[in-house]
Amino acid sequence: MTLSSPVRLLLTTVVLAAVGAGSVILALGLEGFTAKLSAPVLGLGAVGAFVASMLFFRPVVLLWLVTGFTLIVVGFSKYFLAGPAGVEWVSYGLAALMYLAAIAALIGGQTPLGSGNASSLVVSWLVAFVLVTLISWAMAPPGVRGLLVSLKGWAFFGGLWAFLALYPLSSSAIMAWLKGLLAIGLIQPVFAVYQWFVIGGQQRQAGLYFSPDSVTGTFGGKPDGGGLAPALGLFIVCGCLILVSFWRRSLISTRHVVMLSGVLLFPLALMEEKVLFFYIPVGLLVLYRDYIRERPVAFLFGSVLLAAALALLLSVYVALHWGEEEGRVQHMMGYSFAVEGGREDEGILTRTGAPVFWWRENSSAGLANLLFGYGIGASRTGGQSIGPVAEIYTPIFLDRTTLSGLLWDIGILGSVFFYGLLISGSIMGAKLASSPVLGPRELALAGGLTAIFPLFVMSSLYRNDIPSASPVMFMLMCAFGLLFWLHRKNLVKSNTTT
Repeated sequence: MTLSSPVRLLLTTVVLAAVGAGSVILALGLEGFTAKLSAPVLGLGAVGAFVASMLFFRPVVLLWLVTGFTLIVVGFSKYFLAGPAGVEWVSYGLAALMYLAAIAALIGGQTPLGSGNASSLVVSWLVAFVLVTLISWAMAPPGVRGLLVSLKGWAFFGGLWAFLALYPLSSSAIMAWLKGLLAIGLIQPVFAVYQWFVIGGQQRQAGLYFSPDSVTGTFGGKPDGGGLAPALGLFIVCGCLILVSFWRRSLISTRHVVMLSGVLLFPLALMEEKVLFFYIPVGLLVLYRDYIRERPVAFLFGSVLLAAALALLLSVYVALHWGEEEGRVQHMMGYSFAVEGGREDEGILTRTGAPVFWWRENSSAGLANLLFGYGIGASRTGGQSIGPVAEIYTPIFLDRTTLSGLLWDIGILGSVFFYGLLISGSIMGAKLASSPVLGPRELALAGGLTAIFPLFVMSSLYRNDIPSASPVMFMLMCAFGLLFWLHRKNLVKSNTTT
């Protein structure tokens, strides 16, 4: 397909227009925005822009650079070095530059475009989500700074999706990059042990409380205020699911998968994240769903082993974090999912109470606000810009979870389309995992991706890491990008075969 194709020309025009509009917005809001950034970050941004421009002709190196900055450098800087304000903008900016490499591949005709039932489903949900977001913006136009921050959260890491989908990456390049992600996971126990035993030990010795949420590896946060432990937990579980998917196709030996998974999973005992008790069984259930019908005895045996492993993890939580008082386990597992129990006067809502609060405040509002919300970013309670609706309800954290934030920002329709997009990602992965033309490694990757999309759904109900946490947005956009990379591989091989 050449650039003369209407589809290719339309896609190229839309992306170029988005990049141009983003540049104008950034220029207009630069003065007020840079006032909140430290001089080292501005200097690093200038150097990074120069280096990134040099890497435009080597975008695979840029992919590795974005990965390292997002999952190691930014979090390490913030946690261990009390890094300068706004350092995370470097990784966001580098990720956004990957749109340019995708555009170059599109213009150069290096990307064979084609559709299928699964890819069309994802694109349809994505288009619907974007349209509702634009309508929401038009109904309540945000200020320049608010618009820039919203674009950063939702769109900048989309450069990874576009790059993986459109740039002609070889299977060997993708597998090498996946091994790099595995290596990042394998170094997390070193930092987790240091955080729990050294930093936490010092605080406990001084009579201070050290939260398990502060065990975040290289994913960020600070020792005395928690961080992105749930993001690290999600990354670890996703990595293990991909490993198990490769093991199912005999691409990794049993000994290696046990050793690697054991190292990856070790920090979970130190960080105390209750959502892991949902991530692990749901991910494995999706991955082994065929066993329910085809091998029920093996499925039952595996379920017993999984239950025993989770019981062991629960006993570790009791010993390290919760204590053995009567009813303590029920309380610790239950309070996170209770509707009541928040402290609204202090700005604290429970996870399930946050959408209930939205309904209580909006059930008598106009139909337009119920369906389309108050504009993307309206509920934001942190970062460079506070949302206009969040200011009204201060100090309540309206975006307690992704779901509650979406309801305020883009209403019921936008929320439905967002979850439809996530579910369609899992469906697309399942269809690719049954492709007759993809190779074993590609099929294993598709199977693993099928299992991790439901985890993004659960993450959105537990935290607001989508779109607030850069590591989670990195993972989400990479997952979609890998799906479309597999789709392109499947398209090319199908055409070659026929």
